[in-house]
Amino acid sequence: MFDFLKSKFNKNVSSSNTILESEEKILKEDFVNEQNQENINCEKDNNYNKYSIFTSLKKSLSNTSNNLNRFFRKSTIDEAIFEDLESALIMSDVGFEASSDIINLLKSKFLKRNTFEIKEVKNELYEILTDRLKVLESKIHINNKPSIFLIVGANGVGKTTSIGKIASYFKSLNLTVLLVAADTFRAAAVDQLQKWGDINNIMVYSKIGIQDPSSVVFDGINFGRAKNVDVIIIDSAGRLPSNINLMNELTKVKKVISKANNADPYETILVLDANSGQNNIAQISAFDNYIGISGLFMAKLDGTAKGGILVSVAYGKSNIRKIPVYWIGVGENKNDILSFVAKDFVAAILDK
Repeated sequence: MFDFLKSKFNKNVSSSNTILESEEKILKEDFVNEQNQENINCEKDNNYNKYSIFTSLKKSLSNTSNNLNRFFRKSTIDEAIFEDLESALIMSDVGFEASSDIINLLKSKFLKRNTFEIKEVKNELYEILTDRLKVLESKIHINNKPSIFLIVGANGVGKTTSIGKIASYFKSLNLTVLLVAADTFRAAAVDQLQKWGDINNIMVYSKIGIQDPSSVVFDGINFGRAKNVDVIIIDSAGRLPSNINLMNELTKVKKVISKANNADPYETILVLDANSGQNNIAQISAFDNYIGISGLFMAKLDGTAKGGILVSVAYGKSNIRKIPVYWIGVGENKNDILSFVAKDFVAAILDK
């Protein structure tokens, strides 16, 4: 009987069996019990996925690790090695100030000794970097229902792909997820978000013909509440922080989220392109000063990215806050996402 009713309902709604057409367009909806079963299967492979992704991270950062490790293969040790190592850190996007601080710590420990082994320097560098980067570690806590995540970033940083990965991450925790397509400026944005909804088998909410992102956000949150979802992830238009009008629009969106969410706390995640190096510092500063950022997603750590930019963030240089890094992205697939763990990240940089 249920199969008959389901078939009849689907014929009345759409020929695709998954997409509902009305004034408000719901791109994809799945049943919770089917989603939970898929998540159970996903958790069975969780340890393998983490190992596989970490291996990819080490491979991606191999240029940086090779650049640094060549100093730890030298047969002779003198003060010049620290100068060369400082240059290598700067070239790895660690930044001048942070690199100088790190080298001064190494010098203060080793140059006052008569003898030391090069592997001791490498081990100490590992400890220094790990200790500094721990300030960026933070676990996501789903305390409210729905828990809302506004995803922001400049044009071309990989925001939509990162949203797909974040959605996959939450789904692997047996949480129901809704994506809200509030990038109303780019014609292909809704289609791209729908693609990730299809890949993750989750709901995507959009409004046809509506150009006001705040309206989409408000109705999307209410839709998510009606569907009793655990997590709502809101896409936004990519923008340069120098565009005041677009930044003002984000401020409006945040006010709407607070209103629709009954003033409950929510997360504002800034997506960064790891290949942009020290330019990310300016983006962090601008977005944080304008709208307040609660966490970072470091994307595109799967190409030529050097990875050292996170050390600059951890040192709080250039007057930026030490904003936690929730995730890093290391590929194009939905599961190519890692929670940021300082010791693992440094191990990848130093190939330990």
